[in-house]
Amino acid sequence: MMMQYLEDALSSCEALVAAPDTVDVAEWMTACQTVGGILSGMGFIEESYSWQTMALAAEPSAVNFYLATGRVYGYCQEWEKAAYFCEQIIERQPGDAEAYCRLAKIYHEMGDYKAESETIHALLSQRPDMASADGH
Repeated sequence: MMMQYLEDALSSCEALVAAPDTVDVAEWMTACQTVGGILSGMGFIEESYSWQTMALAAEPSAVNFYLATGRVYGYCQEWEKAAYFCEQIIERQPGDAEAYCRLAKIYHEMGDYKAESETIHALLSQRPDMASADGH
């Protein structure tokens, strides 16, 4: 039941981020606080704090929303949803190494080692500086 409340609240936030020119800041704040409260009730205190902090932002950030939402779904082991939100970050910020690394880990958790390898390859093509001498 809590997961359904969480998904509904996250959908509300996503709808607000999808139309950044028309976002009502008070509505954004309420939506983020709702997500934070649900996460707190689920025992995800650290994530709850990040959503409460995001509620105080002067303007909603799509990238911050996608990052936080991907983390939430990762904690809930909803891997396909977590992957979707990481992909949204990469679409908006192709050089975001953290999003690529997180996506590769998600694919690993899903057992999709080919996608994991492709994601690492994509990261290195975007950010060759991320390769180390020992092949990571």
